[in-house]
Amino acid sequence: MAAHSARRTRLRNSNIEMLRIVAMLLIVFNHFPWNVDSIISGTSGVIRYILLDINALLINFGGVGDDLFFMISAWFLCMENPTIKRNLRRSWLLEKQLLFYAMLLFGIEIAMWRYASIGTMSKSELAIGAVNAFFPLVTSRWWYPTSYVLFLIIHPWVNQGLRSIGQMAHRNLAIISVLVWGIIPYFDLNMGYSVFLFMYLYTLVAYARWYIREGAISSSHMVWMILIGFVSGFLVNCAVQLVSPNSPVGAFWMNKPRCLPSLLMAFGLILRVARMPERKSMFVNKTASATLAVYLLLISPLSEYVSLWCNQYLATGWLRFGEECAVAIVFFCAAILTDFIRQGIFVVTVDRRKGRWFERAWLRLKKILPRCIAIDNDVLSLRSVNEKGNGRL
Repeated sequence: MAAHSARRTRLRNSNIEMLRIVAMLLIVFNHFPWNVDSIISGTSGVIRYILLDINALLINFGGVGDDLFFMISAWFLCMENPTIKRNLRRSWLLEKQLLFYAMLLFGIEIAMWRYASIGTMSKSELAIGAVNAFFPLVTSRWWYPTSYVLFLIIHPWVNQGLRSIGQMAHRNLAIISVLVWGIIPYFDLNMGYSVFLFMYLYTLVAYARWYIREGAISSSHMVWMILIGFVSGFLVNCAVQLVSPNSPVGAFWMNKPRCLPSLLMAFGLILRVARMPERKSMFVNKTASATLAVYLLLISPLSEYVSLWCNQYLATGWLRFGEECAVAIVFFCAAILTDFIRQGIFVVTVDRRKGRWFERAWLRLKKILPRCIAIDNDVLSLRSVNEKGNGRL
């Protein structure tokens, strides 16, 4: 989500941005409308088991993708001097993108219903769709952006609170959090897909960034983190396939972003990539800036249309599996290109003077709510008070 922050003068590290692209590709494989019945049609025995297990593994990589996508943003956010104004500006820029895609998808859905007789559109469904299209953030049209914006709103104080408790308490909080939410695979324990998940992940990332000195974790340890996370999730997946055959397990250990397999793989990858020599690539960075659009387009009726097309034209067995993988990759690339077009439209329209509307809204907000004038200063003053208090102790 760091792609929605203010324009930066320094070109971002393309190694990290490439990891963002990989994360979104994993999310695509997780949410893609796989037709498992067609994939395993005509197969039996070991072949059927292998197909199911490979398909389930691709689905279950969604947890790793979710972790990577947020933790990359958290990796940089926790090193900032956060203010509510800066984070509200990020939210403002993100909301414009959400509005564009929500209204575009709503128009496509109406057109498919009206001219292709696909889907239903009663008066109540039309009203609900319109509300979702014009207020995608408030209605949680997509859980990730809504949770991310909520996190940005409270981020300055979350950051300050974690700083103020010190290394020992922060370490204990991270350990107990992983013990409570990182081990049990099936029962969420109130840790759903929400802002609470982001606070949990941010606590872990912030501790790693603030207190684990560079070089304390060797490259071999990072590789072991990735391998242990993958193997543990893979073995559990294979075991569950034996107990519950003929169906991929799409919501088990590795597919949970709060659980250890996903956390270990994501942390290992981020630490390993962050240690690599920096590389600058305009193409990679530009592609990474468009990755959120892939998620927005995938979690929409477009998935249903893709599924209908696949069921009509594609084969069965291994060939069907390969064809659906190819369709998923084509969808990913098409969504990236779509967002390039969206970015171009924004450059000549709403982003001609990027941030001007927000600055006006911010000034108006400060006039309406005088207390908001001191919000940014309050964050800083809290930091100084806590630092003085810690000094006295």
